[in-house]
Amino acid sequence: MAGNNDLKYSLWLSPPDNSPLFRALQDLIDNISEDCFGGAAPKFMPHVTLTSQISVELNPKEVVDHASKVISVSDLRIEIADLDYGPIYTKKAFLRIKKTNGLLELAEDSRRVFTYLPTLDSAADAEDLAKEWIQFEYDPHISLVYWQEPDLDDDVKSYIEDALKELFANTQGSWNGGKVRLVDTSLPVDSWVVLAESDIC
Repeated sequence: MAGNNDLKYSLWLSPPDNSPLFRALQDLIDNISEDCFGGAAPKFMPHVTLTSQISVELNPKEVVDHASKVISVSDLRIEIADLDYGPIYTKKAFLRIKKTNGLLELAEDSRRVFTYLPTLDSAADAEDLAKEWIQFEYDPHISLVYWQEPDLDDDVKSYIEDALKELFANTQGSWNGGKVRLVDTSLPVDSWVVLAESDIC
């Protein structure tokens, strides 16, 4: 059974690598860092976290292989809802994601199988905890900037809002399927490592 110190991995879902939306979001994250923070804000891959606190004892390839087969491409519809801001380092500026049935099914399964089952003796307890987490805690989003200060300046917010208007004028704000990645997020953001990845089948 994994201990708390071993729960270092996160499971991400991103738009397909070759999609206009993936490229546009990656450019936006990079440009916010450079234009608004002089490159001081870390750059990272656009993603929706499916679950975190995944044990290092799990096999990365087996994790992404399982996650990629939980739900089909046609049933996994991801839709961007709106822009929001918050005080949390990893949610300073972020895009809320609609809680579609396919996303919730994949996130609940991921939480149950990869976060709870390895640390619990009861499969029933893992299932109950995953259902409770989905209902009360899961907040799917795509972060646009990580920053330590409590609030973003109004100029930064205006930059982000103008950039998003241009992005969504040229790119559809939704996708089907995508790619799952298991990432070691225990290190500083610039040192995060993708351990395994797989396209949604």
